[in-house]
Amino acid sequence: MKPAPLRLLLAGFALGLAALSSPAATSPADIAAMRDKAEQGNAIAQYNLGLVYADVREPAHDYAEAYVWLNLAAQAGATSRALATIVELMTPEERAEGERRLTARRGAAAADAPAPVITALPLDERADTVIGQVAALEADKRQLSDELARAWKENEALRAQTGGQAETRQRLAIAETALASKDREIANLREQIAAAAEADTVATELAETRDQFIALRQMHAALETERDALRHQNDDLRARLATHAADLAATRAQVESTNRDAEALTARETELTDARAQLSLIRGENTRQ
Repeated sequence: MKPAPLRLLLAGFALGLAALSSPAATSPADIAAMRDKAEQGNAIAQYNLGLVYADVREPAHDYAEAYVWLNLAAQAGATSRALATIVELMTPEERAEGERRLTARRGAAAADAPAPVITALPLDERADTVIGQVAALEADKRQLSDELARAWKENEALRAQTGGQAETRQRLAIAETALASKDREIANLREQIAAAAEADTVATELAETRDQFIALRQMHAALETERDALRHQNDDLRARLATHAADLAATRAQVESTNRDAEALTARETELTDARAQLSLIRGENTRQ
């Protein structure tokens, strides 16, 4: 991999993440203009159109459609990082719909060969790939450093042996040009190593974000379970309250019945007292006679 394409890939990935977080909505006219260029095979328009559809804040948000255009852009040489990101966010149904639309789009465009569908590599595979690239770059760097040292030694030897002849000056100029080229290659390799380290950092951040997402989903599931348990407790309490209410109503009915019986008993006792009083009066009259 050359340094410049790698930098472009990382820059494109950063622009993709920025576009995914942008709150501004794209107008229908701009989307239509991008789509017209994208359908004509413009890779930049295909990539930008895919980012619009991938943005959850866009009214036109559609992961399946974003999957189509980011795949086509990747086929044309654009960065595939944004595509790998949305693949991790898509549901199986959205993936299936995206692949169906991608197949239809490729069929309509009569492509000579279908582009490979980019899928998100497991984190371990991505880490191994980056580590392998860094190791290879380090080996190339050491080899170029050795060649540079040998070239400087040859340069010094030629200067000592030839002492300023025109042929020597020409050979030295060639050697210096070659050394400058090696210096540029080493500088490019250093930039590539730095870019690879940055890519490894991005992969680590993505892994941490995925772990946080999984933890949040587990927390959500636990809260759902707790909510269901509280609902069951609430239903049980309501049932018990209804039973207590029924028992209270029955008790009140019994109390009212008892009160009525007591009132009737009191009335009878009053009648009996009155009867006894009358009986005493009658006996008293009989005695006087």
